[in-house]
Amino acid sequence: MTEMRDPSNSHRHAWSKLNQQQLGAYAEYFFKMEFTMAGFQVYSPEVDDRGIDFVVRHETGPFQEVQIKSARIDPLKPSAYVFMQKSKFSLRSDLFLGLALFGEGQEPHLFLIPATRWETPDTVFCDRPYCGAVKSKPEWGVSISRKGMPMLDEFRFALGRTAETANSQAATMWACVLRSLICTGGHNRPLPPPDRSCPPD
Repeated sequence: MTEMRDPSNSHRHAWSKLNQQQLGAYAEYFFKMEFTMAGFQVYSPEVDDRGIDFVVRHETGPFQEVQIKSARIDPLKPSAYVFMQKSKFSLRSDLFLGLALFGEGQEPHLFLIPATRWETPDTVFCDRPYCGAVKSKPEWGVSISRKGMPMLDEFRFALGRTAETANSQAATMWACVLRSLICTGGHNRPLPPPDRSCPPD
């Protein structure tokens, strides 16, 4: 009998082979699958003109919108920045940011962050108004660094793609936490004190 070999992680997770658009599409796929496995209905808009990548709903609960962002992380340069234009990312309880970080040879690191988290900006969850002579549009951002990872880890989105994980007690507990997070708009998480400082670009 011919032995079947699983592809190595370095081959399966060779993110350098993907351009930024492909990486973003992969991130959106990952999040959709995780929501589906947690028991959510997932809907994709026919036209993406408001910055919303998809909508989720659990059973008869409220509809929640999700915007996806992705970034590459490099051990030699362990920092990155993603942003959402304020005109397309209002701070409301039915909107979430799905953030995917891709390290070469690693599974994606996924984070689900309620938009209301930016009501109290800090060095990780940034507020950049860009007023005056600056031509950039006002934005909310996430500054990704080793120092700031503990704050980001509070919103880590658990992976559970295998049947074994999907049926495990841990996955069941995660699904309950996820449903609670969605239904409360993330308000069940303690927020740090206000601090509008951001690291320089």
